[in-house]
Amino acid sequence: MKILVDVNLTPRWVGFLGEHGLVAVHWSSLGALNAKDEELLEAAIRGEYVLLTHDQDMGTLLALKQTTQPSVVLLRTSDLRPEVVGPKLVSILNDLREDLQAGALVVVEDERIRLRRLPI
Repeated sequence: MKILVDVNLTPRWVGFLGEHGLVAVHWSSLGALNAKDEELLEAAIRGEYVLLTHDQDMGTLLALKQTTQPSVVLLRTSDLRPEVVGPKLVSILNDLREDLQAGALVVVEDERIRLRRLPI
């Protein structure tokens, strides 16, 4: 599974995910820091990435587009640092691998995880 880390999350996610066997790239190495959300979604589709973000608008954008790709994982936890929420995220990515390959929106919160298959 390949992960595209949104610019609103630290580039440290790339190294953390790599240490756990996941290929990851930070948006800052692919495109402009002020790119529109649609551009990130298109890059994720082209590169067959799962988009990891903290941007709550991504779920709305997926719903409006009525698309089955890309999968988006939305971090809505109180602490976004890889060393804090990272182990939980890696477990979720592994557990939901099939759903993410098919197309899903996964919302990760402190106390729960929500999964919606695409399109929504």
